[in-house]
Amino acid sequence: MRAAFEMEQKRLLVIPHFPPLPHVVVRGQALALGLASDFDVLLLSWYYDPLEESSAARRYASRLSGLFKRRLVRRWNEIRIVETPLLYARRPDSGLVRWINTRIVRGVVEELGVDLVLNELSLVDCADLRRPYLIDIVDLPSERDMRQWRRQAEGAVGRVTVTGGIREELRKEGIEAEVIGNGADVERLRTADGAAVRRRYDLDGRFVIAYIGNHAEWSGLLFLLDVFKQLRTRIREAALLIVGPGSEIPRAKEKRDRERIEAVCFTGPVDASEVAEFFAASDMGVLPFEQDPHANLSFPIKVVEYHAARKPVVASPLRVLQEIGLSGVVLAERRVDSWTNAIERLRNMNWRPEWDEEIAEYDWRRLSSRLSALIRSGLALSP
Repeated sequence: MRAAFEMEQKRLLVIPHFPPLPHVVVRGQALALGLASDFDVLLLSWYYDPLEESSAARRYASRLSGLFKRRLVRRWNEIRIVETPLLYARRPDSGLVRWINTRIVRGVVEELGVDLVLNELSLVDCADLRRPYLIDIVDLPSERDMRQWRRQAEGAVGRVTVTGGIREELRKEGIEAEVIGNGADVERLRTADGAAVRRRYDLDGRFVIAYIGNHAEWSGLLFLLDVFKQLRTRIREAALLIVGPGSEIPRAKEKRDRERIEAVCFTGPVDASEVAEFFAASDMGVLPFEQDPHANLSFPIKVVEYHAARKPVVASPLRVLQEIGLSGVVLAERRVDSWTNAIERLRNMNWRPEWDEEIAEYDWRRLSSRLSALIRSGLALSP
């Protein structure tokens, strides 16, 4: 797997840690697009109910019903997406889910002539796929998942993770990995026009604070509403634009209505092809994550995207944000007064041209180029 890999384009199957959805930027999907210049890329997708507000019964019914749907291959930009039946459960009770998924993916690999695999999903065991593979560990693994990643790491031709904090945890388990962080489509975010979004949501003349992403229980959305309620006593023209879906949205709407917090707009899910306009429509971004061990070792894509769009950010002091030290990002402890003061200070911040250079290394194209080099290096050394 040697010089031949340098002579012709090989077929690469990318298995993301989360199924690609229209309103979510998925790391595996972004890397797959960048890898298409060097490989014939297939991106695995599966049937999944994106409505996190739905009941547990509905979620499990949706996942089980997906097993009976037909496989579909479709072209998307420079890659092909393979939609296939797959079981997706964040905390499987046994190895049965992984065993089923691995056999399904092995069928994809054999039928579509896949040469190598990049895997981010612990629910597929690449050690049983009979192809060279790399692993990309995107989140802090649970104890069960760590055992699975340890098994896969032994036979992998390359190992990647997203933050230095996760790499340290992996080293404790004997897994060495190279850090390739999350990124942004820098050009798209810098050239987007937010005028139409401002008109649509009546934001002209407002100081717009945007929280863009998936608003799950760890997102800090309720805390942000407390901050904004106090901020409005100081900046009457402030508006809070909450973009995207999530399990916290119903509770946040109820809190807004109960406490009569004005100038808060919920857009719901926004197609990923349109989200750049929402960054452009904002004056600043926020990321009020709770600081549990999982979140503290994560790499939030949205902070990089705010910075790429030249928007200052107030964020929780997550470890990775302290390490990368982007100049347009102010870290504030999760106290209402600290956040209110930080937002007020950032209101009149002038973006400096030299800050653009800081984000260049986090462009998805550059990150994909690094990953491509790692893949080729690993294949050249494999037996």
